[in-house]
Amino acid sequence: MADIDNMSAGPELDALVAERVMRWTKHEHHPMPLLGTGRHWKRADGTTVERWHTQPGYGEDECWPFSSDIAAAGEVLEQSKLLDDDGGDFMLWHDLDGWIVGDTHFMEFARGETGPLALSRAACKAVEKGGG
Repeated sequence: MADIDNMSAGPELDALVAERVMRWTKHEHHPMPLLGTGRHWKRADGTTVERWHTQPGYGEDECWPFSSDIAAAGEVLEQSKLLDDDGGDFMLWHDLDGWIVGDTHFMEFARGETGPLALSRAACKAVEKGGG
């Protein structure tokens, strides 16, 4: 099991968020030397995940940048257990040491140097705690 609190922003944490929180699966088919490996992600319903808008339209089909792009990190909130039905238990705040994700009673779930990193860590931990 990965030590989520010590994971850096990047492809490894992004893939963990995709698999654990978003419930995506990675698929690879025959290599295409000119276009990358042919890797793509699928949602739980079997539909193919489109590329993130900042990714090129060719080559490696990497996971969305959940841990480094605030818009991509926002996509995990609906899938994670950070939000209740009315969204009232979730807060993201900043202190001198970085960004913190916690509840309205300032109970910390996770922290990170950036908001997306803190959100990604918190979402993985919430799914892990909830039995995924």
